[in-house]
Amino acid sequence: MKDLIKKIEHGVSIEEYHYILSSLDCCIVETIFPKSIKGLTIKNEYDTGHVVYINTMYSKRTQRSALMHELMHIYNSDFENGKSLFLKEQNFNNVQSI
Repeated sequence: MKDLIKKIEHGVSIEEYHYILSSLDCCIVETIFPKSIKGLTIKNEYDTGHVVYINTMYSKRTQRSALMHELMHIYNSDFENGKSLFLKEQNFNNVQSI
């Protein structure tokens, strides 16, 4: 699954894209946010799903990277482990920079 998520950064087929989203029980919403926000994810409080918001003010490449970043939070169960958002982002960014 993690390999499929990483493929988003470079482009995936429609079939793979739908498989990733259905496997993670999430939907994607394209919207406009302030430039400081590339994407964010909200856990649906009524079921196990997530809604991923992607900022359309950025290039398609940046949007794909933001989507990959948000999907990795879902894949890693970051919403379940009780860490604060700040610590999750700090840990994720530290791992990416290695």
